Amino acid sequence: MGGLRDQNNTSRFSDSYWYWRVAEGIPKTPMTPWKSLLSEDQIWKVIAFIHTFSHKGKPSQHTDYKQPELTKKIVVKDVAPMMLVPAGEFAMGSNGAADHEKPEHRVFLDAYYMDVYEVTVGQYEEFLETTSFDPPPSWTTMAQPSYENRPVVNIDWKDANNYCRWAGKRLPTEAEWEKAARGTDGRMYPWGNDPPNQLRANYGKDKWDNHNALLPVGQLQDGKSPYGIYDLAGNVWEWVSDWYDPNYYMTSPSKNPQGPETGKYKVLRGGSWDLAAENLRSSRRDFNIPSTADYDSPAYRNFNSGFRCARTP
Repeated sequence: MGGLRDQNNTSRFSDSYWYWRVAEGIPKTPMTPWKSLLSEDQIWKVIAFIHTFSHKGKPSQHTDYKQPELTKKIVVKDVAPMMLVPAGEFAMGSNGAADHEKPEHRVFLDAYYMDVYEVTVGQYEEFLETTSFDPPPSWTTMAQPSYENRPVVNIDWKDANNYCRWAGKRLPTEAEWEKAARGTDGRMYPWGNDPPNQLRANYGKDKWDNHNALLPVGQLQDGKSPYGIYDLAGNVWEWVSDWYDPNYYMTSPSKNPQGPETGKYKVLRGGSWDLAAENLRSSRRDFNIPSTADYDSPAYRNFNSGFRCARTP
């Protein structure tokens, strides 16, 4: 048995033998018609692979072999629509507002995706059914068919973070959230600079009424952001990934800020159903303790706190 170099095996190993002859530079090696359809790059990849038989060793040990680049597979367990927010600069903060919104400053962000809608009761129910996490307080009240398209609430920061990770996503940074809401033209609200009304945002209500204070996600088309994202003003406060520091904007990096490294509180954005109109500005910041051992504490979970997810392309 002479292996591939034995011409008695050309019938059995015809293709391998042909590639070997090309690799060895043997003259008068005929190229059959189908082989002429291969590119030079394809031919050399196969030759490198054949070296595993004729020269021993692994393909990667040969100088003419290059490992093909593999596309990174991103597993997303929820199928909620997302919108691309393109890379670029925007104005973050406001010089005419609370001190912790100052100073207004320019920030560059790489491109990212943001959920079009706040995470709903129906989506969170699927998460609970496939994990060992406990439901939030008042879950039996929320988990009704009539509420499945309304935002999930009573969510603390760890709940939101766990869901986004399960879904193959992540919480947005504070800067990503604000750019998704304001765009690049410095607008005060997601829809522009005109004041809020009931066609643009869900706000100004004084009664929870067992989840009826919330509107189903995606209902207020007039309130969309420049990127087509809904409910970034009102409905529910949204957790973001950043720790809170009232002075962070004074030293914030100008590119892809991630927030302080540590802290006591996490940031919330967007306002909620129980706030007055003036509290729905896209630059407005709020904060709360991210989690607590006291699972029922309203200081950490509330009927006005929810979230949405982001994803890096």
